[in-house]
Amino acid sequence: MQKRWDLSLGVLDLSVNAIRAGARSLLISIDEPGDGTLRLTVEDDGRGMEEDVLRRAADPGFTTRASGEGGMGLAWAKALARRTGGRFSLRSLPQWGTRVELLIRMDHSEAPPFGEMAETIATLLLTDGQTEVFYRHRCGDRLLHCSTAAEKLQTGSEAAAHLRIRERLGRELSALRTPNL
Repeated sequence: MQKRWDLSLGVLDLSVNAIRAGARSLLISIDEPGDGTLRLTVEDDGRGMEEDVLRRAADPGFTTRASGEGGMGLAWAKALARRTGGRFSLRSLPQWGTRVELLIRMDHSEAPPFGEMAETIATLLLTDGQTEVFYRHRCGDRLLHCSTAAEKLQTGSEAAAHLRIRERLGRELSALRTPNL
């Protein structure tokens, strides 16, 4: 039986791809305008892809890794967009980076659950000392944003910082995604 991914796992996989491609800057943007859609953009300044790789990058099972093990993020995103009546866009230039954009109909029966986005973003903010991560999430006219620089460890262990960030993001995401009454 195939595992059903949630949105946060898709974001994690796409972001790990960017980090492995040498990204120094990674932007994760989620926009929920209130019309039943969700737009996810993951953009990096990593190595980018040559045209022959770009053409096959979102094919299930395709990888350029020597191990033969690849992420499924691009194939998942493309299939999800198709299943929910949305759109998928993949653009990349060698030495400039890659931009993945996904429009999902969240009111569609095939839409994924949102998942543990606070956990995913907290992990990405603290995972790799080489990549500056920017997260922006808009719901209607409300906005949440954070970045690696804004979340630099002040004191304490990395585990304590991860917990602090995850809990704060969890509260803020919950408030952001709860309609005003």
